[in-house]
Amino acid sequence: MDIKFNEGIVDSSKEKVLLWLDKSLKWIHINWEDLKIASSREKKETIAAIMILRKMIAGEEVTNYQKRFLKAQTGDIIKILFHISLKFIPLPIPFSPLAVFLGKKVGINVLPSSQNLLPEQKDILYTKPNFNVEWDEAMRYPEFVEMGKDKWIDVASKGYTTSYNAIKSVLGNVDLEFDTLEQPKKERFLKAIKTHTIEIPLVVKFSDTDYDLIAGNTRLSGLVKYGYNPKLWVVDLSK
Repeated sequence: MDIKFNEGIVDSSKEKVLLWLDKSLKWIHINWEDLKIASSREKKETIAAIMILRKMIAGEEVTNYQKRFLKAQTGDIIKILFHISLKFIPLPIPFSPLAVFLGKKVGINVLPSSQNLLPEQKDILYTKPNFNVEWDEAMRYPEFVEMGKDKWIDVASKGYTTSYNAIKSVLGNVDLEFDTLEQPKKERFLKAIKTHTIEIPLVVKFSDTDYDLIAGNTRLSGLVKYGYNPKLWVVDLSK
């Protein structure tokens, strides 16, 4: 992902990001014990570093000393803020742009050198859909009901993969408001993404301009939220 593009996302969402940082700082004050596993730094140092980052995002001047101070803690700050965004206070933008913004400001090439600090940037292992289980979802479509379960499994298993970005403009039945989705489904997704193994969302293709999401909206929404271009399994009915 291009650094200028990432920085643009931070700039265009500046007020939302600043509000998120303020909430995160308050959360750290109260819940520091829950973050010790994510940081080798002291609470006071962590808060000071995040406040410097906040000033940078707000466009305020920072001293060379403050930049050096923040640079020395970049790894821990990224881990802490990602931990907060994933488990406690959702960040209103994908996390990667914020990390890249921080890295650029302190002179660190975050994405190539700190992959271990950005779980959402690691490769995802996609497993094939369970077509037997997804029959319940497939029955929402008369085309699949007409062919029956056995034929559905046969046709669906012969599908192919594409990316969300490749068809998002013609993909229906999608709700990307991850934070408003059912809590049990969100918790299952968050558990799965930590292992970097996700069952691939399932879509049906009716034509080149008409796709519909059959199953996996929470997975799709969560992956998009955390900066991925998710893979999708396509069941092709256009032929």
